[in-house]
Amino acid sequence: MFVRWSFGMPAVALTTLTLASMLAAPCLGQGFQPPYSGFSDQAAAFPYGAALSDLSIVVSAGHGWREGVNGEFQRKLFKFEGCGSCEGIIEDIFNAELVSDHLVPLLRQAGARVYVVRQLDKNPLFVEVDDGDEAFWEEGDWQAGTSTELGWGQDYRSHYADPNIWASWNLTVPEAGYYWVQARWAAGANRCQSARYTVATRYNVSHHFVNQQQNGSMWVPLGRFFLPADTVTVTLDAPDASGCYIIADAVRIGGGIDPESKRPWWQASALKWLGETSPAGLADYGDVTIRPAFANKVGADYYISIHGNANNDATLSGTSTYRYNCRTGTEHQPLDPAICDEPSGSAALQYAVHDAVVEDLRAFWDPAWRNAGKLVENFGEVRVLSNIPGILFESAFFTNLTTGSGKRMSDNQAMHDPRFRRTLARAIVRGLIQTANPSAGMLPETPTHLTAKNIDEEIEVSWRPVPGALGYRVYITRMSRGFNEGDITTDTSYRFSHVNVGGMVLIRVTALNAAGESEASAAVAVSPTKPGQSAVLVVNGFDRQDAWVREDFNHGDYSYEHGLSLVKNKLGFDGASDEAVIDGDVSLAGYDMVDWILGRESTDAETFDAAAQSIVSAYLDGGGCLVASGTEIAWDLGNKGTEEEVAFLASAFGAQYLADDADTRLASGEAGGPFATLAEFSFDGAGRYDPRYPDVLTAVGGAVPVLRYSTGGVAAVAFERSVGRSILAGFPFESISNEQARTALMNLVADFCQLERIEDDPEEPQDSSGGEDNASNDGWIADRPDEEDVFEPSDVGQEDSDPAPSDLPSNDLAKTDVNEPDHGKEDPASFADLDQISPSDVVTDTTPQPTSKSGGCSSGSPSGGWTVLLMAMFASLWIARRSRISR
Repeated sequence: MFVRWSFGMPAVALTTLTLASMLAAPCLGQGFQPPYSGFSDQAAAFPYGAALSDLSIVVSAGHGWREGVNGEFQRKLFKFEGCGSCEGIIEDIFNAELVSDHLVPLLRQAGARVYVVRQLDKNPLFVEVDDGDEAFWEEGDWQAGTSTELGWGQDYRSHYADPNIWASWNLTVPEAGYYWVQARWAAGANRCQSARYTVATRYNVSHHFVNQQQNGSMWVPLGRFFLPADTVTVTLDAPDASGCYIIADAVRIGGGIDPESKRPWWQASALKWLGETSPAGLADYGDVTIRPAFANKVGADYYISIHGNANNDATLSGTSTYRYNCRTGTEHQPLDPAICDEPSGSAALQYAVHDAVVEDLRAFWDPAWRNAGKLVENFGEVRVLSNIPGILFESAFFTNLTTGSGKRMSDNQAMHDPRFRRTLARAIVRGLIQTANPSAGMLPETPTHLTAKNIDEEIEVSWRPVPGALGYRVYITRMSRGFNEGDITTDTSYRFSHVNVGGMVLIRVTALNAAGESEASAAVAVSPTKPGQSAVLVVNGFDRQDAWVREDFNHGDYSYEHGLSLVKNKLGFDGASDEAVIDGDVSLAGYDMVDWILGRESTDAETFDAAAQSIVSAYLDGGGCLVASGTEIAWDLGNKGTEEEVAFLASAFGAQYLADDADTRLASGEAGGPFATLAEFSFDGAGRYDPRYPDVLTAVGGAVPVLRYSTGGVAAVAFERSVGRSILAGFPFESISNEQARTALMNLVADFCQLERIEDDPEEPQDSSGGEDNASNDGWIADRPDEEDVFEPSDVGQEDSDPAPSDLPSNDLAKTDVNEPDHGKEDPASFADLDQISPSDVVTDTTPQPTSKSGGCSSGSPSGGWTVLLMAMFASLWIARRSRISR
């Protein structure tokens, strides 16, 4: 592989191993998000309406990493009592995750155009193509822009609107994964108001419309996509425009790394990100005031700032919201809107959002959730707003580490939990809709109980009706994770064909109503079958999300790995969610094998509850073959279970619980057993998620060990019952790193279950040559075309100092321009010791902690392993921006 150097030095050969081994798996947040937003054609994207259509919302995720490699976050790391090895909460990271994983997607699904003051994309890789680069193409008589200071790299291209002209950027995706596609242009009064960016991938084509008279000279996130490791093309045209100019500047994918701090850009402060990538006129602001100043620049309709709260009194908990106090002197207290409502409409926004959040948290999370008040303060984040209703939202107290009397859990633990974050985000959006468009109602809930079956040479996917839904969008992808644009139906089932035997599709469903589009369901997979083939059902039972299994480690789509291994072994199959099986929407009867995915399901998120145990027992008694895999099945049933559950584990699987953690990620076939031919393989997750605490099993009742850990314990048992067969693995099948190893193991499983195969050759997965499409970006791609600017320190300017604007109250810049008084205090004098802290400090309850069945990636910690490795890489490798091509 080669890196192009632009210092007059020859290209230098580098080994793949050196670079690929330097990056550990990053945390990329949620998986699939619906691609539609206020940048989409509204009639096509939202056929029944969108509550926030034609509105621009600026969202500020509070704080962020300040300065360079020796900088710091605003707050240190806090862990709740019993957290064990959970990530902990750093407010700066929590704010960004809540915004990127939950709030921004929901706002977009309600039809808004959303702008974020910090980098939105958590992918540490990025690729950028500017006009003038060799990967930039144009058709027509384009001219160099005249206001060069508005362009990225001090230039851009311009053309009078003509339906026959276009410009395109071809970006080579370094590694398959999720990327935001972001564009920028040089705005002006004579620009086209309906410029169209078309993003074309292997899986879909999506259109995004922007008004180039506005919001220029900044990176605008158009959409988030799963991109394969090949080329994605972004094309710009204006087919319906006339009498205006269309502007082509730059396009990027991915978030990247700040070359100064060596930290991912999404962790950087707004001052750092906007200061280096956004329009002139913001340079005089500090990190607090640049946020509302950016909203003013955008011309936003609403502004919402997201924070976590803190106090030396660790018993304080709950949610509060703030608006500007109009310099009345009232601080951290309520104030009648008749006395103060600046900017106008802020009080209505505050009351609607605050009440919606407290109502929803009490209804869906904790009836005892504390209402900490609708308050006012002279915060810079709301004071600088000009004619834009805005609020500062304090979600919960990350300093509340212990569960108080009558509470479900501490605030800190709740802030870890994706279910809490989702409830928060939905309530914020509900409050915003009630303010902006109250007749639209709220976004629908997510469809559940998905099944996908082979019926009459077609595939039928079905689900349960969602209250208030007017229609549904069915997203489909073949042999990949890159979903299409989706098809709309008004029924609760959808049939399609044109999937070959030996192929596989992955399916998700959303609901639509007058407010917009719901979040997507978990995925089910299905593959066509032929007469004579054994019937197989893949059950997606990995639903767990909590403080230890975060968004990063359950994308709800691991039927992909299981299904791919089945089709590689010439086996078609049906798919279902575990809810569909347990609640009777699909029967196990008639299936020769059931592959039940349990991932990291555990005691609270039960592996097999009483209903599932009854269904499984009946299926086995009918002669079926059940295969189950997961890290906590024996822990849940055999170690923490009742006598009946211990008995079920033995009777259904011939297994007993032996130990909680095999202390390895390696296993191989048991010598002399039916899987003896299986060579040692790794189940480290390959970037999907870390399978922490793999169970160690004991075979009982005639069952035999078939897999053994490298540390000596039994990893899987096979059980030939008097009637029926079963296999239980103490680790998740999908966590096996290598596709060939997964295929080989599934072949042995199918033989044990005595399945009949089909003869058609399977299709190849589309996401990557090795099929490891969901592996994270853990390798540095060094031989990219030199026309693409990738991860290069010279792409951005030096950070400027932060003089306070002369027309604003002076902030104490020695205290890093925090809100004055600090918005995290209830007593302004009580929390000074939490300012200016080292990110290595950790605050946690000192009570001895039990061993926690926890897991999570390093995104909550500033010392995450992959970030450290990135820093090491920067120390050994410079990649400089190539010389620009003049036009």
